Amino acid sequence: MRENATRHFLMSRPRALFVALVALGLAAALAGRVLPAALATPWRWALLVLLPLTVGALGSLLVQPHERRRLRAEVPVPGLRHLPMVGALVLLDLGAVLIGHALGWIQAPGGLPAFSPLRFAALAVGMPIVLFVGVHGWEWGLRARLYAPWARAGGAELAVIASLVAGAALALPALAPGLRVDDRGYLASVLAAALAREAIALRLFRRAGVLLSGSYRGLLLGLDALLVADGRSLWTPLVPYVVGDPRFEPLRGLVPWLGLLVAALWCARLDRQDAEARHHP
Repeated sequence: MRENATRHFLMSRPRALFVALVALGLAAALAGRVLPAALATPWRWALLVLLPLTVGALGSLLVQPHERRRLRAEVPVPGLRHLPMVGALVLLDLGAVLIGHALGWIQAPGGLPAFSPLRFAALAVGMPIVLFVGVHGWEWGLRARLYAPWARAGGAELAVIASLVAGAALALPALAPGLRVDDRGYLASVLAAALAREAIALRLFRRAGVLLSGSYRGLLLGLDALLVADGRSLWTPLVPYVVGDPRFEPLRGLVPWLGLLVAALWCARLDRQDAEARHHP
C-alpha cells in the first residue's frame, strides 16, 4: 500500500508539469492573436529564448530534488562518436526542404539572399544561445523533469506520450501563431515533423542525457529561427520559403521520421557496444 501511495505521489508531480507545459504552449500560441505588429520581433526572441527557459524552470519548480530518484547520468558529456549521428539527424530533418526545393515544390521568394557579415554575426551569436536553451530549457523540462521521473515511477508508456504531446504543444506558437491555420495540410505536416523531433530527442536523452538531446534540439531550433523555415511560421530566417505544391506537405511530415529510425538503430548499436565493454573490460 505504501509503495503504491509513493508511486502515485511521484507520478502526480510530472502530471502537473505536463498540464502546465501544454497550457503554456497553447497560451503562447493564442497570444499571437492579440500581439501588436510592433512587438513581433521581441515576441519571436521571447519564444526562441524565454519560452524554453520557462519550460526548464517549471520542470525544476514542480519536480523537487527529493522526488528525483537515481537516473543513469542525466547530464553526461556525450562522446565524439555521437557527432555523426547528430549530423545525420539534422540533414534528415532538412531532407524534406532539400527534396522539395530540388523538385520545385517550394521556392525562396526573390532567390537566395546575400550572406552579409551582419547575418553571419547573427548566426554566430544566435546559435550558441539556442543550443544553451535547448539543453537547459526544452530538454531539461521535457525529458529530465517530465519524462524521467514519470517513467521511473512506473508509467513509462504514459511518460513517453506526455513528453511528445507537451513538446508538440510547445512548438505551436512558432508553427501556428495565433492558432490561425487555413491550410490543414500544413498543420498536419508540421505537427508530424514536430512529433518526430520529440521522439528523436527522447531517444537521444535515453542514450546520453540532456546534453545530447538538447544539442540536437538546439541545432534544429537555430536552423528554423535563423536559417531556413516556412514563411507561414513565426520565424523570419535567412531563407524563408513558400510552398507551391501540396505534395510537399506529406513529404515534410514523413521524412523526419526516418531520423527516428536512424537514431534508434545508432543508439542501439552504441548501447550494445557499451554493454559488451562492461562485460569484457
